[in-house]
Amino acid sequence: MRCLSTCPACHSNDLELLIDMGDQPMSLVALQSDPQQSRELVCHPIRILICQNCTHVFNCRYDDSAITYTADGCRMFNTGSGWQEHIADVYRLLTPIVKDETLDLIVEIGAGDCEFLAGIDTKAARIAIDPCEAVLAAEKHGIMYYREHFDPVKHLQGGNTLIIMRHLLEHFEQPRDILEDIARTTKYRTHPTILYIEVPSCENALRRCRIEDWTYEHPQHFTVNSMRALLRAAGLDHFIILPKYDDEVLSVIVKIEPVEHRASDLCVETVLMDYERTDLNIMREIGWMRHHADCTVFWGGAGKSAMFIRRFHLPEDDTTVVDSHEAKWGLYVPGTGIKIQPPSILHDVRPDYVIATTSWRANDIRDEIVRDDIPCKTLLKFEGGELREVPLGR
Repeated sequence: MRCLSTCPACHSNDLELLIDMGDQPMSLVALQSDPQQSRELVCHPIRILICQNCTHVFNCRYDDSAITYTADGCRMFNTGSGWQEHIADVYRLLTPIVKDETLDLIVEIGAGDCEFLAGIDTKAARIAIDPCEAVLAAEKHGIMYYREHFDPVKHLQGGNTLIIMRHLLEHFEQPRDILEDIARTTKYRTHPTILYIEVPSCENALRRCRIEDWTYEHPQHFTVNSMRALLRAAGLDHFIILPKYDDEVLSVIVKIEPVEHRASDLCVETVLMDYERTDLNIMREIGWMRHHADCTVFWGGAGKSAMFIRRFHLPEDDTTVVDSHEAKWGLYVPGTGIKIQPPSILHDVRPDYVIATTSWRANDIRDEIVRDDIPCKTLLKFEGGELREVPLGR
């Protein structure tokens, strides 16, 4: 199988192995309703490299032909309290742009069910583009849509345009390609084009040695430096990069000027050493988790959570997994026979420990535990290569 040998962001070949996650099944688009089918999921290699030049992180063994996002197993949980606050923050960020009387058109690429696009208060026309069936929801919002892959020539017709790409670039094998296509199509217009990009940031993951972030569905993992390198490599020079959502997300606003008017502090060596220590600590924590299996519940069962559970080799017979998202209840953690259950079972289980399998969601999980008075003596998350307590404040 091929292996990318240059950085997708800056095209440097000064690369180092960050972590080899082995062969893993999909973590989000492969949720099954049968435990045996879950165990038998096809596995794909995840070999994570980090670029010494720009700190970009990527799976060099990724093959986009292996993924389809039309599967019934694709379920994203987007109703956490912290995430909703982030969405409101993004709307505020975009308000000066969408309220501009000269704005003619808003195009969202990868619009999904159009929930974000429908929430924009604007007089401009709106177009949703996505090959998945979810985009049909555009009809109930009165939004024009194309159920197909983005074509810049077809979908960017002219006029003052805002292009939105939220949580899209991390899915591309070569993210530079779509940015160059947009730049090439818009740079000869008479008016500037605004491009809003949102991607997960991996800077917290690197600093805290998180392991659950490296899912197969996300081959690209951005830092501020690597996003800057990617934009400049695509010929996009006028931009601002804003870390958001406790530095878990990068919000990027790009101004593509008409051609006639165009004019990290992360230490890779330190990150590599920390991840080496993290791999050793995993073995220690596996022993602790197995010893406390009868009094421990794991919160989160798909996506990054599935990566966490598989990496720690949790025993199927003794592991209890719950999830905030009702659509996952009764299904199985991809690659295992562990059933995902509702948090309400904790009232019967009454665990000593709850472990947040995605550390960036730990605060949301804490809020849910406190709000619903869910029994939990200690909430933990895995960061910095070890389990750390999240104060419940009650």
